[in-house]
Amino acid sequence: MRKTAKKGIYHQDCKRKPSEVNACRPDGKKKLVVGDVLEEDIYEHGKIITTDGKGLVTISIEGKLIRLIENTREIVEILGGM
Repeated sequence: MRKTAKKGIYHQDCKRKPSEVNACRPDGKKKLVVGDVLEEDIYEHGKIITTDGKGLVTISIEGKLIRLIENTREIVEILGGM
């Protein structure tokens, strides 16, 4: 069930406006976007696939491969599925 608000539509399980970065989607998953910082708890649940000597790490999260900067967790590239 959706509720209409003055400045957007809210999903029943979402406490943020859809216009906000990584707002909740109807399926309950967050959208991964290049340039965003991956949340620490999501990073912790991922499996590290490879690391390089330049500070980049490739991790697998729910069947998707994501390349990010290891120290900041900034998403550099979304490689797709395994």
